[in-house]
Amino acid sequence: MTTPTSDEATRTAKAGKRTGCAGSRPGSAPAACTGAMAPGGVVAGAEHWGLELAQWAQRADHPGLGLVAAFGGLGITRLGGLIRSAGQGPGSTSGTGAESTTAPAPGGTGTAARLVPQLHSAFARLAVEAHDRGVTAAELEAERRDVELRAFGASLTGLDAQEIEAVMRGLETAPDTLADQKLDIARRAARLQSIAVGDVPARLTELEQSVADLRGRQDRAREEKNDLVLQTRALFSSSAQRTREERRRLMDDLAALEKAHTEELELIRRNIKEIDMLRALFLCVVGPDASGLQKMGNGYLEGLPAFLGTRIDEARGRYDVSRIDALLARVEREPLARETLAAIRARGPERLYASRDVFQQILARKEWTLHSLEPGRLERLLGRWGSRTEDPERDAVRRGLAGEIEQVRADLAKAAQRIAVFESEEYRGRVAREMRAHETISTAHVRLDHIQRTARAMR
Repeated sequence: MTTPTSDEATRTAKAGKRTGCAGSRPGSAPAACTGAMAPGGVVAGAEHWGLELAQWAQRADHPGLGLVAAFGGLGITRLGGLIRSAGQGPGSTSGTGAESTTAPAPGGTGTAARLVPQLHSAFARLAVEAHDRGVTAAELEAERRDVELRAFGASLTGLDAQEIEAVMRGLETAPDTLADQKLDIARRAARLQSIAVGDVPARLTELEQSVADLRGRQDRAREEKNDLVLQTRALFSSSAQRTREERRRLMDDLAALEKAHTEELELIRRNIKEIDMLRALFLCVVGPDASGLQKMGNGYLEGLPAFLGTRIDEARGRYDVSRIDALLARVEREPLARETLAAIRARGPERLYASRDVFQQILARKEWTLHSLEPGRLERLLGRWGSRTEDPERDAVRRGLAGEIEQVRADLAKAAQRIAVFESEEYRGRVAREMRAHETISTAHVRLDHIQRTARAMR
């Protein structure tokens, strides 16, 4: 497509004015003009307002949102194709389906060439990505906003009330266009945490009874108000007016309190599964060590990893997830920790190191045996260099040994993990308790053995 002449641009601008698409109030966003983006008129339609829109979007607080408001979704998608084609060189085309536009090469005189320097701005990136994905800019911006808000909510996982309050204070002064939505998410997280660490069933019962009681009190107050109106219909003294005002304020207070309790009740009912996981997280997992995990049931050991893993996936790449990763690792390590602590109680910590040494010896012997059965090794030892005798039985033995070696290596790794649990600071309190139990059991066994020997000697 050739660059339109000045007469063509003038006619296009006049047509845009007749359809209400040309320009806007000074200092405000340029008006949406999807008609100018029709096939065959993309460059001509963008000629008179393309650069004005680019400059306005760069001055806006949030260029992407400004573009959505200016283009209404459809126009920016087509402009993305225009910018994309301008960046691809001479003779390139862009468009979807039957729509295509030939853009002039960079450095030309058309609007497409003049828009190429704007590729660094947020609105141009939004336009190009919307065009490439085949969606409108409004849909793309909404998707980005939802992803950001979900990531922010996930990043709050495991924070206590004071830490969430600090995050909220930071949002109040941060230059973030989503600060209000993030504040609502932070308030919701704080409310769910306060509910989770309390007695949830008792709170549910209390709220249900409170809502029913408040509704009854409102009904009684409404009846008393009606009776008062009938009694004082012809009497408009100051005392009667004060009584009516007091009744009205009482009904307003009761309605507000009922609304707050109903909202909290619905919040608990809608998020009961999340509250259940948060309760296990804050009461058993969060803390300086892993002492609380001994109270956690096996059902939570299966459900919490999925819950935390989802939060990590949502927040990764946008927020720091190292704290949630540490909580997830603590939960996933708990089954092994329980096995280790049970072994310490039954046999003492010395058996952990003894098991590791035994597995190391077994691994060394099996690896040496596998190496001795290496193809060609026997022939070299017998002096038959350069020859190799096929031996299916030996090959089968080698395959069996390789499987056994893998199993021994897995057992050795597990033994090392048990020793790591025993030596970890997170399990120091639980290890000390199991060692005391082991000493008590060992002492009891010694005394029982002494009693049995004495009884046998007295027979």
